[in-house]
Amino acid sequence: MSVLSPPPITILIVTMDRRDLLEKTLWYIYETSSDTERNIWIWDNASTDDTSDFLGSMQGWPGVRCFRSNV
Repeated sequence: MSVLSPPPITILIVTMDRRDLLEKTLWYIYETSSDTERNIWIWDNASTDDTSDFLGSMQGWPGVRCFRSNV
C-alpha cells in the first residue's frame, strides 16, 4: 500500500492596507502545511501602510511569490 501525499494548495491573496491580517494568515498557512504543498501568490494592491515592507521581508520564503501594484 502506498502513502499518498496531500495535494498541493494554491492560495491567492489580494490585499490593501491589511498587513496584520496578512501576517496572521501566512503564519497559519505555514503552521498547517508543508513546503511541498504551498504555492502562495500575494498581490498587494497599492497599500499605504507597511504591507510592502512586510512583503519585502518575505523574500526567500518557500512557495511565496509577492507582487505589488503602485496604482
